[in-house]
Amino acid sequence: MINSEPNLFVIINDGFRWQEVFRGADEHLINIPEFTPDPVSLRSLFLPDTKEERRRKLLPFLWDIVAKQGLLFGDRDMNSKVNSANLYSVSYSGYNEIFTGTTDIFIANNKKKYNKNINVLEWLHSKPSFKDKIAVFTSWDIFPYILNTRRNGLPINNGSGKVSDYYNKIKVIDKQGISHSEDTNYDMLTFVHAMNFIKLLQPRIVVIVFGEADVVAHKKRYDLYLHKA
Repeated sequence: MINSEPNLFVIINDGFRWQEVFRGADEHLINIPEFTPDPVSLRSLFLPDTKEERRRKLLPFLWDIVAKQGLLFGDRDMNSKVNSANLYSVSYSGYNEIFTGTTDIFIANNKKKYNKNINVLEWLHSKPSFKDKIAVFTSWDIFPYILNTRRNGLPINNGSGKVSDYYNKIKVIDKQGISHSEDTNYDMLTFVHAMNFIKLLQPRIVVIVFGEADVVAHKKRYDLYLHKA
């Protein structure tokens, strides 16, 4: 039976800049050898003539589907600003803001500490209509702390744990031990987990957080950054 209830998908690409979303690949960064060892092939892949063509080349689904059927915010060239309100330019404080709707001056780094703030997912998870209908899939291993799964029991897969431990109805690929970096798993494995889970159990709310773009950006590899996007 097909679920006819409204569903919510929250999909986040960590470390990805608004410039590439709305302008496409940056020719200046492509031409810096430190960031792009092979600029010739990258230019042929991502640098058509116009800004509109460039962003579509980089993010075809976003511009062919989402932009035409929905709304996009955050194009600062058009004075559409989506700003964070927290004081720190770190991921944990940003995710706390996203999922709680407020800031916390005591969250100033990415240390693995359980978040004392109640997030919207666990609030919904406590409601009968959403019980066992929420799932979180992330490439970053700090998410159980950000969402405080120890307190609320939210089903989450972040590479070290398995959502299938929570729902014994299904078995999916176990990502444990397969990682892109010390704390970030491959996004494709995060995606495979999420898709298998969605098809089999049809949750009402799904959060998917990709992290490889952020990892390679910290390594100053603009070429890999564009490919991950």
